[in-house]
Amino acid sequence: MIYLSLPDRRRACAIPGGPLPAYSPSVIDDDDGLDAIDEALARARALPPTVVASLFARYGRPLAAPPPLLGADERRLPLAADGLAAAIVRVVSVRTAVDVIANDWFVLEADGAEPLAVAGPLFAAALAALTRAARGDAKPSADAKSKK
Repeated sequence: MIYLSLPDRRRACAIPGGPLPAYSPSVIDDDDGLDAIDEALARARALPPTVVASLFARYGRPLAAPPPLLGADERRLPLAADGLAAAIVRVVSVRTAVDVIANDWFVLEADGAEPLAVAGPLFAAALAALTRAARGDAKPSADAKSKK
């Protein structure tokens, strides 16, 4: 539920269509049936495995305890490339005593290496930026704009 202050409620009621809904759909809430985790794994699948592994090398942190065993129905992405040990990216949901909802973490498990975890929103945002850059539709930087 979204709680709005009195000025915010007045502005929200002035918006055509009525007040703001309690749920705001994200860009992935369309008819393709993908949720945020499926979308992140699809973006990771579209990138070279070494690029995905480099995200974990840059942003990943070792786990305090070994991850739970991989379930048969658990979402995962196998990574295989030259120079990259057999590895999988999997999703682990963690809910601590102070969390209202579970937090999703993407975990890279590679043979002979310590598992590395990246927070779900950070991993998804990094993948989105890399796929935009790979397609060539990345936004120009402020320096590039000032040179024009």
